[in-house]
Amino acid sequence: MKFYTILLILFSVFFCSNAYAKDLDYHNILIAYMSETGDTIYSKFVEDWMKAFRPQIWQQYENDEFALDERKEETKELIARDLKLYNHDDEYIIRTNVEFGDYDFDKAQFSFHPLTTANYYNIKSPWGAGSLPPSFQVSFVNPDIIDGLPMDKKKAKRFVYGRKYCGSINRNLETVIYSKYKSASADYKVKLVISKVQVIDQKDGNRIVYEVVNAPK
Repeated sequence: MKFYTILLILFSVFFCSNAYAKDLDYHNILIAYMSETGDTIYSKFVEDWMKAFRPQIWQQYENDEFALDERKEETKELIARDLKLYNHDDEYIIRTNVEFGDYDFDKAQFSFHPLTTANYYNIKSPWGAGSLPPSFQVSFVNPDIIDGLPMDKKKAKRFVYGRKYCGSINRNLETVIYSKYKSASADYKVKLVISKVQVIDQKDGNRIVYEVVNAPK
């Protein structure tokens, strides 16, 4: 009985959830903004949508009003599909390189601060000006989720020496930030909550050096 219960739980997690991990880009944030704010009257900006996300189609049909009208209806269906697929629990992924600092022997960790309250990402429209938002200013409500890179002294020494070449130390580490939608304002400022951070050593087979998970409340 317990075996079937576990199978049912696994089925629910892997097959019944519609949440996805996706890149933090203009299109994905725009869909989230539209869904969360209820601004889904997309007929008002369908032409600019085509210019931004279907530029080849726009260039091909912009001078043929009859064919263009068909492509507009087609584009509306694509927007409607994207809005339908949106899930509030979708995660957005950012990959960036961050330098770790000196080792603190008292705290047994390297100085490492990938994000601060002052950090934000300015995500611009691929089209530019028009009826679509020109850009989104994306920031995080919990940037202090990671404050240092913990490691015992022996491992820390091996870690640093393994990154040493000709007297210099490569302190760059790939940092992968997973976040979820939190809120947005009318001036296109979007706040995300970080759900997980992975620190990856690309010089060691993309090994995860450190991971922090933000437990849901």
